[in-house]
Amino acid sequence: MDIARPDQIVFAMPSPSHETASMEEVGPAGHLCQQHSTSCKSVQRRRPELAFARQQFDFIRQIRFVRDAPLRLLCAPICNIYLIRCHVCEYVALMSGPGHSKVSAEQAVAVARRKFLEGDRLDMQKLAAELGVDRTTLFRWVGNRDHLLATVLWSLAEPTHRAAVAATTRTGAARIADATGTFGQALIDAPYFRRFLRSEPERALRLLTTKESPVLNEIVDAVERVVQQELDRGHLIHPMSAHDLAYLIARITESFIYADLITGEDPDATKAAIAVAALLGDPTYIPKGT
Repeated sequence: MDIARPDQIVFAMPSPSHETASMEEVGPAGHLCQQHSTSCKSVQRRRPELAFARQQFDFIRQIRFVRDAPLRLLCAPICNIYLIRCHVCEYVALMSGPGHSKVSAEQAVAVARRKFLEGDRLDMQKLAAELGVDRTTLFRWVGNRDHLLATVLWSLAEPTHRAAVAATTRTGAARIADATGTFGQALIDAPYFRRFLRSEPERALRLLTTKESPVLNEIVDAVERVVQQELDRGHLIHPMSAHDLAYLIARITESFIYADLITGEDPDATKAAIAVAALLGDPTYIPKGT
């Protein structure tokens, strides 16, 4: 179910319609509560009030000068008039209940990921508007823009790397080198990823290659698990630890995959695979598919 955007909201204070309110009108509360039985009964019982609350909430946020205000300030005029906890407060309280923060954060990441795949620049203000929340809530869910980008990048990289590992039947150094080459080629071939590298090269390198990068740390951990498997099975013998080897493999990979940003040369996943094989003691390695 799509969440109403500000440009879809009629700029007029609505009145409650207890007879016609439905779960669709409740908006995200009804959608999310279909997945949380603890809140479902509450929504079903109070759907007319929550539908009206959603309308009030959208109306208030449509006013430009309060669009980015904290939620507790948005409904203050209504609370002051009625001298009770208004429908907007009830709506916000329900949406902030147990289980909703996680679902809402996952929903935000999913929308951000879709936009990234479509080649759109990730704009936190527009993302918040599409989700029907203010930026404060969005930042509480997913962190700042860099953190959200890193989350999206790893959500795409993790299954890609896992598939690359599963795609080879070889063992030892060859298995790790094959996975490196397949993973690297997938990054080179992904148009949305190359668009991101071209449009925001400095941010991309910072998020992907610096030691503070959660993406780099995740990649090192994923590679380390594969290296450790080969060491444990006796298919690989090396004086360095699995962690140190994984770190070097990640650095070798990024040197060839992001070569166009670092040195101006063409990205080359095959060279990355050959270099990794040499590091692991297999100078006769022949890349997969050649």
